[in-house]
Amino acid sequence: MSDEIDELAPEIPNVAGIAAYEEPEPERTQTEPEHVQTPEEKAFLAAVAQQKAIAAALKNGTLSCLPGPGGYADTEPAVNLATGMRYHGAQLLLLKEFQKQNGFPTAEYVAMAAVRESGIPIRAGQHGVDITFNMKNEESGEWEHRTAKLFNIAQSVKPWDLKNWAAARAEERIQENRDFLKASYGEKYEPQKRQERGPGPEIACTSTDPEKYIGQYLAAVSLGGKFKVSGEQAAEFGKKFEGKLFRQMENGHTNPFELTAICNAAGEQCKAVIKEVRTEQRLSQQQQIQNGRSL
Repeated sequence: MSDEIDELAPEIPNVAGIAAYEEPEPERTQTEPEHVQTPEEKAFLAAVAQQKAIAAALKNGTLSCLPGPGGYADTEPAVNLATGMRYHGAQLLLLKEFQKQNGFPTAEYVAMAAVRESGIPIRAGQHGVDITFNMKNEESGEWEHRTAKLFNIAQSVKPWDLKNWAAARAEERIQENRDFLKASYGEKYEPQKRQERGPGPEIACTSTDPEKYIGQYLAAVSLGGKFKVSGEQAAEFGKKFEGKLFRQMENGHTNPFELTAICNAAGEQCKAVIKEVRTEQRLSQQQQIQNGRSL
């Protein structure tokens, strides 16, 4: 996927902030063939850029999991408008930082495929952000690193038109799902009504271990809640996180996929925190019911 759009639009200077990795063009002779990067090479370079961006955000105090005003971290989610998917782990941290550094009002994103399908181009000169993910190779059975380029909707020539297009697509997907279920279970099938979700819980930081700290933050984001952190906790977390990000392997080099490994472990911690929170909520509701009966 290219990070610039061919459709012509009034040229607007690129917004300052994180840009996609751009490798300088090497000098070539006429007989030297042009090297085409493999998916693995693209993923490696994206991981290097991603780790540097997160390390810089950690140093500058702008990383979304660090406390802001009142000691609360930024728990607004990063969302793919075209698919409805909420980003998690390292992808969430990177996309929130991309939003913050460029001054975008929201962390709503689309991939190049959605840009092309919508027919609403990105402003000329704008750069997207590369995220890394793992994909299983069906032939070898091995999990491989891959990349995808995303654009914030604020980079579009018509952000609201793009948002409305994505909302229409989402409604189409919901209707397609309803039609499928009706075809499977009969015309009498009635979908469950979605319950309005109230305010999420406030999760207080209890560990400065990077995996546990980020796991608690991810749980707060997933539950639509708040993540409370003290300045001392954030400082201690920052030291430990930076140490793990740049620890050297046996060959003396750092591993650019260390961030992914840390956030994958944080994802497991996130599941445990969510389970604990929901158990506490259920016990609290049962206690309220019992108290009501005893009145």
